[in-house]
Amino acid sequence: CGPIVHWEWDFGDSSAVSHLQNPTHTYATPGTYNVKLSVSTIYDCFPTDTIQPVIVHNNPIALFSDSASGCSPVLTSFTDSSMAVSGTINSWHWDFPGGTPTSSDDANPTNILYSTPGTYDVSVIVTNSFGCKDTLLKPQYIRVFPWPKSDFSVDPLSASILDPTFHFNELWSADVVKWYWDFGDGTAIDTASTQPTHNYLGSATNNDWYNFRIGLKVKTVHGCWDTISRSVELIPEFTFYINNTFTPNGDYVNDVFYGKGIGIKKYQIIIFDRWGNLIWQCDHEGKNIDWDNWGQEGMASACKWDGKANGGEKEAQIDVYVWKVQLTDIFNRKHSYMGVVNLVK
Repeated sequence: CGPIVHWEWDFGDSSAVSHLQNPTHTYATPGTYNVKLSVSTIYDCFPTDTIQPVIVHNNPIALFSDSASGCSPVLTSFTDSSMAVSGTINSWHWDFPGGTPTSSDDANPTNILYSTPGTYDVSVIVTNSFGCKDTLLKPQYIRVFPWPKSDFSVDPLSASILDPTFHFNELWSADVVKWYWDFGDGTAIDTASTQPTHNYLGSATNNDWYNFRIGLKVKTVHGCWDTISRSVELIPEFTFYINNTFTPNGDYVNDVFYGKGIGIKKYQIIIFDRWGNLIWQCDHEGKNIDWDNWGQEGMASACKWDGKANGGEKEAQIDVYVWKVQLTDIFNRKHSYMGVVNLVK
């Protein structure tokens, strides 16, 4: 019959026939198709038609879960939930741009680390036992948020015990939306205030040194947080003053002569008459805070001259007397004072 010169392919899916010797055909849907080939020779001989079944398998369906978001770094794992449809899934290839590692061929990859804040795509290619593939790309599937910066300034850094008020000002990063202040004296506020003021008058009850540690915790809208702490100091005060006249006449009004002050830990006062004779002397020392409480007049008030001379055996006469004070304050500074006092009756 001679050589074959005519081919007719029927692909079994209602598509047009092909007269190519070696055609290529794409099937739109899975299934089993009977392919029929008819040929003829140069002398119009028609050999027997050939019918061959073609099986088109279903592609797998790529699926996965376990998206992650959080504050840097984010450590996550992925769970494959792909469906084979035809055959079985026997290979996977994952891509994690921006992650460590950047790819994996495991079915369920674990411990993928994202250290840098940003958004990251995740994709997987699954292949079934017939070599059919499917790809799933999830854009911006991983979200890694930055940490804020917590910081603040304090004005002043140290303050007098008599005016223990401090002002706090913002130095934190712009992404902060929540503040939690702990002022170190049992007082804490969860507030939106960015410039709080705090007074330690209720906590600093003695004329002494105090140190308070202020903590600030800040958060972003994503729940990322940062903390910082700074110290403020309360400094005690020293004062001293003394009157220049007293009237020891027994009427309980201005009957004694003495100095007043706070922040004194060692005190001495000496009284002389106008000829330089020692009339009276008093010494006292100890803790200043025992004498500096509210309503008290300080350690100097421990030495009160009632106008008696010679150890209290006789009353001093009306006159002008010289006094001399030597004291040590709580800063270990020494002070000397001299003056006169008028004894009047």
